[in-house]
Amino acid sequence: MNYLLRHLVKPWKLWLLVGWFVVIATLLLPPQWVLTRVLPPIACPGAVYAVQTTAKVVALTIDDGPDLRVGAANSTEQILNILQQHNQQHPEATAHATFFLIGNQVRAREQASQYPQDGLTARMIQEGHEVANHMMEDSASILLEERFEDVFWATHQRLLPYAELPESQYPAVQWLRPGVGWCDRAMSQAVATHASYRSETGQPQIVLGSVWPYDTVQPWPQFSRWFVRHNVQPGSIIILHDFGQRGDRTATMLANMLQDLWREDYRVLPLSKLLSYGEPVKNAARLPGRLERLRRAIILGLENLR
Repeated sequence: MNYLLRHLVKPWKLWLLVGWFVVIATLLLPPQWVLTRVLPPIACPGAVYAVQTTAKVVALTIDDGPDLRVGAANSTEQILNILQQHNQQHPEATAHATFFLIGNQVRAREQASQYPQDGLTARMIQEGHEVANHMMEDSASILLEERFEDVFWATHQRLLPYAELPESQYPAVQWLRPGVGWCDRAMSQAVATHASYRSETGQPQIVLGSVWPYDTVQPWPQFSRWFVRHNVQPGSIIILHDFGQRGDRTATMLANMLQDLWREDYRVLPLSKLLSYGEPVKNAARLPGRLERLRRAIILGLENLR
């Protein structure tokens, strides 16, 4: 075998093959240390990625809603219907989500309905889900720079009347997921100045996640279901997406994904309830000043090129 490897496969080609295998394996089945030690200081230092717990509980988070389409084609309505049907079938193990909403899309639906509130967003609250802040537009929040806090707070004000509905189990908007996931120290400091977004230890309540099936860049709902099933563990935060075709794909796989989790005895919770089961996973410390400035400059350069 060694003879064949030496003579039929060039050493550099073999190492390249091994390298690609490692990359693909890490993408498909990312080890926990990647999520807690590698990604946090690169993407968003100090963000919550998962929760430390032995209980079989996970958070379901859904970004980028509400969908703007009307009628049965609306992906947000489909997602809510699937959650409702699952809960009717399994009243002993209901599933609820945190919806990270785009402020301008909530406003567009309010204007289209000519009512003070959007019925679809209100339905999230009425059915036991949680709403959270995903900024006013689906774009990189880090590019807002000095405008970040104003836009962040405008989104909060847009969502607050829904969180304060009488049926609400989560009467505050208290989580931010920045657009595209990047953040910097100035953003974190701005978020932490607002009481509802500040943890008991004074940390900003910014959250990313630990199970993201690349559903913004790959079009296969079957892969998303496989990815969640093989990567979920106690305390995971699952990220899926709504709006347009992304929402259609989530609706296609969601019922099966919920059944997979139910069969494995997982409870599916909103983010705030998951945090009652344990502390956020301890992730890597923030980068030193010079490295942080370099990280930020690289991110801004990449986002400006997109």
